[in-house]
Amino acid sequence: MSHEIATAGKVAVEKMREAMDTIRQSLESMIQQSEDSNRRIQGIIGIISKITEKTNVINDIVFQTKLLSFNALRDRCSLWIEGQIDLKAKDGQNLGPSLKQRISNYSLASENTLNASGFDPYLMGTPSMRGGLL
Repeated sequence: MSHEIATAGKVAVEKMREAMDTIRQSLESMIQQSEDSNRRIQGIIGIISKITEKTNVINDIVFQTKLLSFNALRDRCSLWIEGQIDLKAKDGQNLGPSLKQRISNYSLASENTLNASGFDPYLMGTPSMRGGLL
């Protein structure tokens, strides 16, 4: 009888050991999968960071291009208003004084708007965009 109890105890201990080994293997597998997922997420974060950097560069280029375009247009309009260049329509007709007045008003309004906003084209932004570097 004690032999039967000992055998039953031994079988129970063996089953418990097998169950513990299965649990350990499952935990190790879960840890490995978690580490793999973390590595993938870090890779994705790195890619997103690179995309953000490149997007910022592109946005800066777009902003500077728009500013250069605006300045070129304003300079050309100023030359035209001053009579230093002649501005012709597609059909070859000279654009009249009314257009000169509209462009002059637009240029003045644009300068007033930029001055009122604190925009400094040489520093490429408003005081808040400069982050207090001045």
